[in-house]
Amino acid sequence: MTTLRILMSVTTAAVWCNVAAADPAPCGVVKPITFETGRAEASIQGGVARGELQCFSLAAKAGQSARLAISSVEGNAVFQFYRPGWSLAQDDGELTVNGQAYPHAADGDDARRWSGRLAATGANLIVVGSVRGGAAWTLHVAIAP
Repeated sequence: MTTLRILMSVTTAAVWCNVAAADPAPCGVVKPITFETGRAEASIQGGVARGELQCFSLAAKAGQSARLAISSVEGNAVFQFYRPGWSLAQDDGELTVNGQAYPHAADGDDARRWSGRLAATGANLIVVGSVRGGAAWTLHVAIAP
């Protein structure tokens, strides 16, 4: 079972959102990661089988800072992170993400950490997978004004 743990409270009104548990989903179903008002940080736990991907969206405003980090026991969990405006296509079970990835978080970059300013207001896409075998993972996501 996937769990969502809120780790930190932020007392600024600049962080906007409502809470929803973010169960991992195959990329055909993108699950939103949202926060309670006043919260800006969450950890999501899940797992992927070999060759499987799970997708999440992170709604945020242009200019907000974001930090993403993924960990796994074997160090094989990785993610991709895309700017708003992305779309998904599947052809014969093969997933294609159409969109612009953030620097150092594109397909093939095997990102485990990313931090920076968000480029645009809207839904950013996080694609979780593994570089080898299956992976039980924890994804930590934080945004700030």
